[in-house]
Amino acid sequence: EAPEKMKTHVDQEYGFTFEYSARYRLNVLGKGGFLDFRDEKNGLVLNASIEDDLFRDFIRESRNKENLFHRFARKRIEVMCAADGPDGTVYCSGIKKERNSISSNGFPSVEFLIEMTSEHYDEDGKKTVEVTKVGPYYMVDISRKNPPMILLVYPPHGDLADESIRNLELQIVNSLRLEQPLK
Repeated sequence: EAPEKMKTHVDQEYGFTFEYSARYRLNVLGKGGFLDFRDEKNGLVLNASIEDDLFRDFIRESRNKENLFHRFARKRIEVMCAADGPDGTVYCSGIKKERNSISSNGFPSVEFLIEMTSEHYDEDGKKTVEVTKVGPYYMVDISRKNPPMILLVYPPHGDLADESIRNLELQIVNSLRLEQPLK
């Protein structure tokens, strides 16, 4: 079997690169580190963003300067988790899994799975509740001395990534490299 073809994304604004499977189309959504990955069959399969301003504000406002990355990652996922549907019937039940690790290139990272609850009502007003896992969400600390920044990689809101998308997430996380100092 032939090895999978890979592409390399070079982000000149934030000075990093990563590799990803060539079967996905990467879209850079303007300035500010927003990316999405699409495939022909499913459309949008993965998002990525740079968390720099929020991380910088968190650092500035924190009294306790220990474990800033991990504390920010947890706080950020709680905020993302709190996003709900337009009528309040979809909400986050909490963090289901949290795993700290170091990427292949030495960057601290945190993987989260969250639990989403969906309430549905039929024509008779009978309520059914469905609880599903969502994610994984990966946060990778790619800070330099200045500025602090995190790469956040995650499936579309409300989705549980299948094996191929989890592999794509791990390709990105484990191939990250810092290429240039930022000005």
